[in-house]
Amino acid sequence: MDNISILIESHMGIVKQVAKSLKPRNPNQYDEWLQLGRIALWKLAKRHNIERGQFSTAAYTYVKYEIIGHLRHNEKPKYKASRLSENYYEVINDPVSYYIPSYNLTVNERQVIEFWFMGFTVKDISLKIDRTVEWTSKRFHRACSKIRKYNE
Repeated sequence: MDNISILIESHMGIVKQVAKSLKPRNPNQYDEWLQLGRIALWKLAKRHNIERGQFSTAAYTYVKYEIIGHLRHNEKPKYKASRLSENYYEVINDPVSYYIPSYNLTVNERQVIEFWFMGFTVKDISLKIDRTVEWTSKRFHRACSKIRKYNE
């Protein structure tokens, strides 16, 4: 085994820890994330400079964001939205309302959270509802705070 292979194998525990922390839906997804983590370790080993810090510290972050980046680019939203009017979207096949109680959310906060659960980014949501990213982000964070407070 060469040095890179030894380095990768000695840091697979970090990959497993990251993969488990992201809560895979099934064993196949877990295995896929392990492979992504292994590839991330290999990429990091090729470019890591020991003067900038320990490999294990960089490995955790690099592996985590490699998997998250894969999810963002390859996981498709499960639901589609169709525009009905200027300010309202009908959500087709919407199970989100079933899973999220009201939490005293405003209509706008609920709409942003529903789109977020469908896999849209804050930027995408802002484009869909014709609002600024800042406005959308503020509603998103307010809704998250209400949900956290409710669950305490």
